[in-house]
Amino acid sequence: MSALAVHVGSASIEPSGLRVLRMSVADESDDDPAGGAAYAAMFEQWEADLRAMRRPARPEIRSGGIVIGSLNGVAARIYHSPALAHWARRLVSGGALANVFLPHQRRLLALGDDGSLFAGQELDEFERGFFLHAIDARGARARARIQQWLAARTLLDVNRPQAWTSVGCGAALPMVGAVADAAESGASVTAGFFDGCGDARELARRALAAAGVDPSRHRVLNWRIASREGLDGVVGPESQDLVDLVAVTDLLADGRAVELLRRGYAAVRPGGVLMFSVSLPDRPLPLMLEYGIGFAGSHPRSLEKAAAMLESAGIDVRDAMACLTPEGLHAVIEVRKL
Repeated sequence: MSALAVHVGSASIEPSGLRVLRMSVADESDDDPAGGAAYAAMFEQWEADLRAMRRPARPEIRSGGIVIGSLNGVAARIYHSPALAHWARRLVSGGALANVFLPHQRRLLALGDDGSLFAGQELDEFERGFFLHAIDARGARARARIQQWLAARTLLDVNRPQAWTSVGCGAALPMVGAVADAAESGASVTAGFFDGCGDARELARRALAAAGVDPSRHRVLNWRIASREGLDGVVGPESQDLVDLVAVTDLLADGRAVELLRRGYAAVRPGGVLMFSVSLPDRPLPLMLEYGIGFAGSHPRSLEKAAAMLESAGIDVRDAMACLTPEGLHAVIEVRKL
């Protein structure tokens, strides 16, 4: 991902003790305000159509993707095209975010035999506009750019090699971008990309190479979030300068999310950083995400809930800072281990 501008708009301290930064994040869609307004109006209308339904059917998820035959009327309008229907069948996989992170690609993500990333079906104008302008696409890119920005901050005033770990890396493009930025600045970073999905791991390898980074200098490992060994099987305690759990914790129920936070924090050395995220419950267009796009796999959590999870994981909330995306969809939370 290109590292577009990230700025702090305002700051406050929540009653929970969590420090909060409200962020301004540049986006590819900024160059097409007319298209953005048109898609916003369309999605607002579809949200109204869903509200008007007494009981809209939630698209069925099976084997990580949407069953196209299960769509309600609004979801059917989104997935009317062959390319988006194909994309929907892998909606819950990390790879689904690749076209969201790189919205100007002309084809869907598919790992070509020639080592390419985007060898899939060609996207028409509606589909490219969907990846560019949908509020959840913009929100995902904002979360990713804050993630990349926070990773870059860990390199400030540091003169020794850094060790990073990205757990459940999925579409690893934000952290790949951070690794590439570090290399360009002359910093020495060795990163580990951990995922139980073979396609996600191959995507990480190819994305590193595409960013001009030698994949052999980094680790791309098969590791499942539910692994009973914790992280000790792949990284030692207090061995990492950055542990990235962004987006992974959103997919886990409270108990498993807290346990992963505990494991991740234990792997961070003093002075290092743990990152994770929450999807906020008071988001705009809530029906569109769940019943239109059909993504119902996340566990929405308030900032108060995020603070409670930190305390349950044995982490002092006063060491944490939450960065809110402009759309109000996500918070990326940085914890610095003192």
